[in-house]
Amino acid sequence: MKKLNFWQRLLLCFVVVLPLMYLNPFFKADKQQVDQTVSNEQKSAVKSPAITTSKVKKLKTKGLARYIGVSTLSFRETFGEPLQTFASAENIEWQQYGTSASEYMLVGSDQNTGKIVTIYTVGKSSAKNVLQVGMSLKKLRQKVTLSSNFKLSLNEQVAQLKLSANDLVTRPLVAFKNGSYAISYFDSNTKKITAIAYMAKNELLRSQIYRVSSQTPLPVQYSSTVDWNAIQLPLQSSTLALINVKRNLVKKEPYMSSTELNEVAKKISMTIDEKPQKYFSKKQMKQYRLLKSERLVDATSLLLTSKTKIKQLLKDAGVDPKSYGICYGAPVTAPTQLLTGQTKISTFWQKLIYADASEVGIYYDKACLTAVYRKKI
Repeated sequence: MKKLNFWQRLLLCFVVVLPLMYLNPFFKADKQQVDQTVSNEQKSAVKSPAITTSKVKKLKTKGLARYIGVSTLSFRETFGEPLQTFASAENIEWQQYGTSASEYMLVGSDQNTGKIVTIYTVGKSSAKNVLQVGMSLKKLRQKVTLSSNFKLSLNEQVAQLKLSANDLVTRPLVAFKNGSYAISYFDSNTKKITAIAYMAKNELLRSQIYRVSSQTPLPVQYSSTVDWNAIQLPLQSSTLALINVKRNLVKKEPYMSSTELNEVAKKISMTIDEKPQKYFSKKQMKQYRLLKSERLVDATSLLLTSKTKIKQLLKDAGVDPKSYGICYGAPVTAPTQLLTGQTKISTFWQKLIYADASEVGIYYDKACLTAVYRKKI
């Protein structure tokens, strides 16, 4: 075999060594990237809530969860007659119990079966509930292993609910052994439960609060025919009652209902209907038309927030902008939106809860709610 001379050996050395020297930083960078990824995953694991995607552990049925699925008659034998009842656009008859935070309940029964399908509460209940308003997320995790996936049977098929990371810290879901469910709504500031909604399986699917995967049609979200005239007055009064419950919880003076302001609210609503394009953008007009044509399932949200447009609207309605404040939001199909605080029109509700006023007027028309309050001078 022919021996390599000095220059050949030197050239071979360059051919082998130089590429290795060039690639070395990339190997180090890859290692650093892997280390960083592992580190980030470890940090994420520490911060994320204790969740499971395995079989959901169902809780022993206690407290208000026991009443999901019972007849309205049986419920009233225990809790008495409600203060008022009213229909809704959701095929649910709502029954209001109590006016104070500790007593308030909004109970929904299926209009076809007469059975209780949902119960909303905002006060600390004396009942032996696993969940309690005021409970912290940490305390909840000590009691319950939170799950991110729920499988529900529906028409001989399986529907799957998938909770996002945000759902798990703002509105986690738990299941009970009697087949009912409960959503705990957390306040973004206090990190404590401010409202609890107990639901039957079909109501949970119908409300579409979470992302749902299903091969079979979900329960109808809204009724195809709605008697808005029958809903109007009771929804106005029940909304006012709930607003006052929420105002009480944040140490605000409760509103007094005002017949005069109710008429002002109606006048403002009718002024909008006369020439809506004057107060809404083209994008908002699309939502407005959907709402007025009763296509609730296609509508998302409609808010009147522009100070300039609000001022113009009040002037057009013959109302002094310096003396009155207004809130206009849609769709409003039940006061339960106010309980959760997590709707697309949550700013509408927050403005009403925290307004510095003592009187309010409310007008409701086809899922659009107008509220007027007299400013304190």
